[in-house]
Amino acid sequence: VYVETASCGQDAINTVNSKPNYFDIVFMDNIMPDMSGLEVSKVLRSDCLYTNLLIGVTGNVMDDDLYQFIISGADIAFAKPMKLQIVEKLLDHCRQFGTFSVSQDRKTGVMSSRLQSLTRITGR
Repeated sequence: VYVETASCGQDAINTVNSKPNYFDIVFMDNIMPDMSGLEVSKVLRSDCLYTNLLIGVTGNVMDDDLYQFIISGADIAFAKPMKLQIVEKLLDHCRQFGTFSVSQDRKTGVMSSRLQSLTRITGR
């Protein structure tokens, strides 16, 4: 496992852009100094064409806050703190289905086995 961090939203965009298809999973915090995680998620999906898993992480725990991450391009969103069990389930999902985004499945309304797997992780 190789981990790379970014200090702000623009740094995250630059890092992902500099290494296309390098990152299997991006964990995106919502609150950052220069841009929100929602804004960065939109850019990663539209401008950077990032096609692997994008996981939203936020201290905002209302269902609508988590849903905002999904409509901004995240595959799934979790409230902080993330439990180790959740990370283990995400890794199991990746072993079984790969790290490809399910955002296209969600847009087309197809409840693929990959999307079902991620949905079960959230318990929602």
